[in-house]
Amino acid sequence: MLKRSSILVPVLLALVASCSPVSPSSSSSTVASSISSSGSASSDDSSDSSVSSSTPSSSASPSSSSSSSSPEVEERGKIEFTSIPKGGNFTLGMDNLKTQGVEIESVSSSTLFNDDTYRDGEVRMGTGKNAAQITFTLASPVRIAAIDLTLKQYKSYSAEVSVEAGSKKLTQAYTDSHYVFSLDSVDSFTISVTGGQNRVVLQGIDLLFTPGAQETPKPATIKVEKTGDGSILLDPVQGYMTGDTISVSAIPAEGYYLSSLLLNGESGTRLNAESYSFTIRDTENELVAVFRPSSQGSSDFSNLYANTSIHPDRGSQGTIDSYYKPIRGLKGEALKKGLHNLIKNHKAFNYGSLGQKTWETIDVDPFNSKNFYVTYQGSTSKGYSVNKEHTWAKSHGNFGTTAPAGSDLHNLRGSNSYLNSTRGNLDFGSVEHSSSTSIVGRFKWAEESMDGNYVDGKYFEPKDEFKGDVARIIFYMATRYEGEGNEPDLEVDGEIDRFRYYDFTAGATGLHGNFSDLYRWCTSGLDPVSDYEVNRNNIVDQDYQHNRNPFIDHPEFVVMIYDKSYDGPGALNE
Repeated sequence: MLKRSSILVPVLLALVASCSPVSPSSSSSTVASSISSSGSASSDDSSDSSVSSSTPSSSASPSSSSSSSSPEVEERGKIEFTSIPKGGNFTLGMDNLKTQGVEIESVSSSTLFNDDTYRDGEVRMGTGKNAAQITFTLASPVRIAAIDLTLKQYKSYSAEVSVEAGSKKLTQAYTDSHYVFSLDSVDSFTISVTGGQNRVVLQGIDLLFTPGAQETPKPATIKVEKTGDGSILLDPVQGYMTGDTISVSAIPAEGYYLSSLLLNGESGTRLNAESYSFTIRDTENELVAVFRPSSQGSSDFSNLYANTSIHPDRGSQGTIDSYYKPIRGLKGEALKKGLHNLIKNHKAFNYGSLGQKTWETIDVDPFNSKNFYVTYQGSTSKGYSVNKEHTWAKSHGNFGTTAPAGSDLHNLRGSNSYLNSTRGNLDFGSVEHSSSTSIVGRFKWAEESMDGNYVDGKYFEPKDEFKGDVARIIFYMATRYEGEGNEPDLEVDGEIDRFRYYDFTAGATGLHGNFSDLYRWCTSGLDPVSDYEVNRNNIVDQDYQHNRNPFIDHPEFVVMIYDKSYDGPGALNE
């Protein structure tokens, strides 16, 4: 848990009539100083170079809403930024916050950026490849009346900024920085920039709120709805009041698993394998449990294989059967640990020693030796210029190009430089298909072989022929690197249905997603293992690292490790 921060200093001069006096230095009516220099717009992971000042319009000032219908404001809080790293990218932590009048329990953010316009206390947020958002979790629920942002225009961008609190999300132009909520029981809020390729500079946040703890408890009822075969037990069984915490045990019948358990559409806190706690917030509540049939032990994974000519081969190092002997019969976390011990401690290479010839050798087309495979594109004539693509982005764990993670040949691929830059360090996931998200439809430099790749501000979606390849690489990295020694602890994250799948993200230093899409891509038969993948796995094992990507040899291992409902035989059908 991150350290809490709380310093009580009143702010917001516009409401001085209802609170203790505020000093001029703490006023939220900040006029940003002017900063400007020449430069051109570029992606969020490069160096942009000019910011121009912007003064919020009068409609954005707190005083303009004094007659609104929001609840009586009893407390005021302010959040400012400090110790912001100069240059490059970073994520916010509690050490980067100065708070006045509000307790913040934790803060999380996507990757943020600064450049040569750097000033401490300012955070540049944007969309594009690294869509920025910041989430503040409060120490206790409050009723937020309004949120005021102190913003500066970045270059000539006319950004729209969204603030989300509870079930309400408001999106306004950066010049209209006063957001009215009047909500109950809000324990967090999120700030993000919307639209395509927009940027803005955030300098501070002012909150008007009433502590949520002042609500009077009221009698409450809970209606239980159940689908499938299983039982639900509530503790206590009656006498509920708003604000109470209850324990719910959801016990699936034999052959079933708990797919979801929601109170008023929200998940609870897991207590143990079958119990969850929920806080009652409404007078009328609905608890919905869904039990689904388990996999019934199916061990037919033939749809995950499409390699018909080339099969796993270790050459002079021994047989495939002897290689995987230590993990026979294992499932779940035991299989993940067993595979980690099997594939770690491989030979590592200097990142700088890997180049064009490396990819033309490792990624050779097994059916046309004049061609090699370029990631996200396909078989291409040798001589086609590529650079190095970290499939598991090196910033997701901050291992850079340092061996072994930064130069792991199971993760690195030869890529078109433009496509590599466009993907950046985005997570992999499903993107809404349109001309504005299509690589071919959006970029003039795109080639016909790139058709089927899509990108938005959050995800990069590879073409179908590479979806399984990408997923098997990501699951390899999450198994190979478990935080031993100076190595990163990498795990797959993002939209994990924790009722259905095991979640190994606790304590991880690097996360990559999106789990739900990656799992589907490599277990549904959408893009089964190809002869090219097996051939590449053989070359890396025999001639380079002397370890294998086990999810290419046995793609069913992903199901056996992550699927809680899988009750079939263990690895290698034992």
